Amino acid sequence: MDIRGKVVFVTGANGGIGKALVQALLDRGAEKIYAAARSTSSVSYIETPAAAKVVAVNLDITDAAQVAEAAKQCGDVDILINNAGVNHFMSLMGPTGIDAARREMEVNFFGTLAMCRAFASVLASRGSGLIASVSSILGMVNLPINGTYCVSKAALHSMLQGIRAEL
Repeated sequence: MDIRGKVVFVTGANGGIGKALVQALLDRGAEKIYAAARSTSSVSYIETPAAAKVVAVNLDITDAAQVAEAAKQCGDVDILINNAGVNHFMSLMGPTGIDAARREMEVNFFGTLAMCRAFASVLASRGSGLIASVSSILGMVNLPINGTYCVSKAALHSMLQGIRAEL
């Protein structure tokens, strides 16, 4: 896809993959990038001349009000990249397995779903767009040490199968 001139919203822009996505989007000529994270200070890493194209957005994707506000304030988005996620490295039967599973489902599945739903109307109002959700191969296999994470990513994969929004 040609990124030149596009406005992109990236969740989880403060981590390794998020940082790499922002830099790759800059390198490919994105017009503007909304770099979203729970703390805007964590996305102040861009130090290139293209940094003026990066707008830090304070966003917790599990907070419905923040998600709605982000969609309202960023009405010029062409591409949404759902990258935010959490992994507690916990077995389903581990001492805090239920708590880890709840948090991972809240972020990795429900938070991503909320972003898709909120930004679908933004993209529709612009006449076109793309929603991409970053996931890992761990969602397709069961690794007991990462049981709670695997469940949340498998749910995300299941949700994304066959979804096509007509804009």
